[in-house]
Amino acid sequence: MNNQTKIAFSDVAIGLVYALLFLVLKGFVFNTADLGEHLSLVYKALQPSLYVYDFYVSEAWNVFTIRYYYVQLMAFFGQWFSIAHLSWCFNILCLTSSAVAWIKLARYLSADKVTGYLAPFFILFIFYGWTIGGNAIQYNLLICSTFAKAIAPWSLYLALRNKWSWSAVLLGVSGLFQILVSLQLALVLGAYLLFSGRWKKCIAFGLLWLLFAAPMLLPVTLRQFVVEGESNNALFYKVLYEVRNPHHYLPSLFAWTSYLKAIFLWTIGIISLKFMAEESVFRKVVLWMIWIFVGLLMYTFLLEILDWKSIGKLQFFKTTIWLGAFSAAVISVLLEKWILRYVGMQWIPAMAALFCCIWIGRSHIIFDTPIVFDHRTDEQKELSGVHEWIEENTPDDALFATFASNESFICEAKRSQFVAWNPIIHEPAFMDEWFKRFGSIYHQPFQSQDYMGTLERADIFFNDQFQVQAPFTHALFKKSGGRKYYGQILLETEHFIVVSR
Repeated sequence: MNNQTKIAFSDVAIGLVYALLFLVLKGFVFNTADLGEHLSLVYKALQPSLYVYDFYVSEAWNVFTIRYYYVQLMAFFGQWFSIAHLSWCFNILCLTSSAVAWIKLARYLSADKVTGYLAPFFILFIFYGWTIGGNAIQYNLLICSTFAKAIAPWSLYLALRNKWSWSAVLLGVSGLFQILVSLQLALVLGAYLLFSGRWKKCIAFGLLWLLFAAPMLLPVTLRQFVVEGESNNALFYKVLYEVRNPHHYLPSLFAWTSYLKAIFLWTIGIISLKFMAEESVFRKVVLWMIWIFVGLLMYTFLLEILDWKSIGKLQFFKTTIWLGAFSAAVISVLLEKWILRYVGMQWIPAMAALFCCIWIGRSHIIFDTPIVFDHRTDEQKELSGVHEWIEENTPDDALFATFASNESFICEAKRSQFVAWNPIIHEPAFMDEWFKRFGSIYHQPFQSQDYMGTLERADIFFNDQFQVQAPFTHALFKKSGGRKYYGQILLETEHFIVVSR
């Protein structure tokens, strides 16, 4: 085994350790949250009799969505393996890929010889979440972005090494899973090439990227910017930007603390890079960062000042994940250089593992975070059991109502819902009808920037007052005081009750 093979093997092994420790710290999330938008379509593909009357699945099943290639991939392998095992394995694979890419990138950033093994620790643990707009560099659940962010760092690494053709190919492939991740980086790298006077390389890069990204980019662009449909666009943007997702779109609604943390991290990163990287590498990375800054300013100006609402669909503040990751990687290299003054390079992997264990232990002791892959509370596990009972004991075509914050129902119970807080489709025709349906069940006025408050009030109304009525066949409640439940009680547990009409 030659030296290069040994290094590659070590990189993968350490990347795998980071992936496992990340899921220990964050917990492996399955069949809930954003996975409602993904796995419900996978389950429908594997068993067509499901979700006959579900509002989201019925709409998403008949149109092209950004989940298309994710669903095809999972459904293909789901013919032979359980979705739970597939999700776990792919999540580990994606996290390992990300970690290895950042190890190699950090190693390349340094003018001196370092391992880069501390970079994933700083990116995934210490500075995780130091971004603006509610985005992260990787996830503890297998969504479209998990795949995209496992591939895109390799594109950056190859671009850093001036392998622009392969960079464009990988970036295009990442776009099949999350087109915004791919498009945003393509704009940044393309701008760098164009304004560096390498316009021929810029054209070649752009065309090659487009070739691989087109199967997702073209239909999504058509639906998002051409086919608007009959809808109240003002209401659509109000609901999506300010009510449903105020943490993703409008810069004026983002927490001011996120700006302070991110700017501090970026500043330290740029200053540190100046002292540790070769001049050519420093100039390239800083120019990439500058073009991201320019994009953030243009996005804010067009959206907030000129009120060009449709530009918000680009969610350009997602690019702050790359600023944070680069800065964290640079800081990790500086720390490794300092450590190497006192210990040998062979001790770096052990120290990286020790840092991770200390960080996880800190979270366990201070924040009472479980040191297991399953971070669900006892009540959440009880709810999962109720959902499993519903799947086994109610007809496939049952139409359920449940409390608004129950994000795991659609994937665990595998039954239709009249409307749900999550999942949704980010298109006017869907959001307008979603707005009406949600109000008709939960009777809550929407308040900007207070989606958690909306969910809490909706739960209270539903659990206290909602009665099963047409068109619903069943309802799942969280027990509330001594209220009387009309209809037939099918299942009653400590905290939940299932009723049929």
